[in-house]
Amino acid sequence: MGNYCITAANHSNKDNHCASQFKVWEYDVPKNTWMPFREGKSINFVNDLLAAGHTVLSAKLIENKMYTGAAIETELRIKKNDTNYKISDMPRF
Repeated sequence: MGNYCITAANHSNKDNHCASQFKVWEYDVPKNTWMPFREGKSINFVNDLLAAGHTVLSAKLIENKMYTGAAIETELRIKKNDTNYKISDMPRF
């Protein structure tokens, strides 16, 4: 499995804290370095990496050195806070 990290996030909705696009890097084992994807990646891209079993970490790039942080996870939530039928209240099946 591969190793990936995220160093930046864009927010398309200024009224919402949810990020919509991510700066993702892939670790290149033969070159022993982190390689960036040219364009921002969606949360679906990150979800696909996680579902496939890859490691995705938070990270910060400082003076051409990558410092990795905690593991990334995603969650499913209802868009509206005051809605009926909250996921946390749903029964098990």
